[in-house]
Amino acid sequence: MPESGLPRYSLTGKEASVNKSTPTDHTRSSSLRLWDERTGPEMFWLSILSLILLAGMFHINDRPNHLAVFNGCLLGFLGLYPAYWVDCFWAVRLGSRDGGYHWLYAIFPPLRIGAKDHETNHRIWLPRLGWQSIGFELERRIQQGLQVPMIVMSLLILPLLGTEYFFSARIGDDYQFAALTAAASGIIWSAFAAEFILMATISQNKIDYCREHILELIIILLPILGMLGTVQIGRELRINQITKAANLYRLRGLGIRFWQSLLMFDFVNRLLNGPPPKQLKRLKVLSEKKRDELQQLESRIQRLESLFFQSAAEAQIAPDSRRAA
Repeated sequence: MPESGLPRYSLTGKEASVNKSTPTDHTRSSSLRLWDERTGPEMFWLSILSLILLAGMFHINDRPNHLAVFNGCLLGFLGLYPAYWVDCFWAVRLGSRDGGYHWLYAIFPPLRIGAKDHETNHRIWLPRLGWQSIGFELERRIQQGLQVPMIVMSLLILPLLGTEYFFSARIGDDYQFAALTAAASGIIWSAFAAEFILMATISQNKIDYCREHILELIIILLPILGMLGTVQIGRELRINQITKAANLYRLRGLGIRFWQSLLMFDFVNRLLNGPPPKQLKRLKVLSEKKRDELQQLESRIQRLESLFFQSAAEAQIAPDSRRAA
């Protein structure tokens, strides 16, 4: 009896430990929710900091007298990685439902600015708003909330480009003046990058958003090309031409950003579109046009479906005819 009781006691202990380490869906959701509440705000601000440090590296990498600042930004950026690795570890341990994006954040921390929650993968934490459900309503609110700050950031590009053009010699000689221009460029770039990451996250179709905002994406990626100046490939690509192209795209981006932001103001919309009767007439014409386009799309879908079903039926009939033969 003692011998049979000992393994029975051991087996029961193993079963209890297994049952204890395998939480139910309710326990799992509670654990994920608790982890989100504890880490969501902190990881958001850490991601903002990582983006600023990355901007510092991008905008001073070609200035030898700022090597100490570059190294400080690099060490600070690398020093943030353990926090993301811990977050990724607990996400895996608790069974995160974020679609595996925690692995991407562990590789490139700034992308966590637009991270969804681990529990539902349908919520996002934002300053002053807290946890919000992702949808068209949130997208509209964020666009309206960011329009004025982004107009200000867009307008700051003009004096910055003027300073870089007219005082290029002083930027090369004056350490503090060069540091100020680099800091201003980094802050503006960080603002555009953070907005792009956030809006791409909450948009219903990320590929369509990137396609519609391809110019902004180019502006964000151009500083990465600037870092090529520190290696041989950068010399082959003539980094000066890349810098000129970057300034050109920034000016074009400024115009498009400023125009899009103005259109979001109601009074500008009324000024451009005319009085309400005129707007109503134009919208009716546009509605008819869209309705015709929709009918054409539906007819194309029907033709493709009929071709698909016809080919599938022929493929099914062919083996039957061979068997009959």
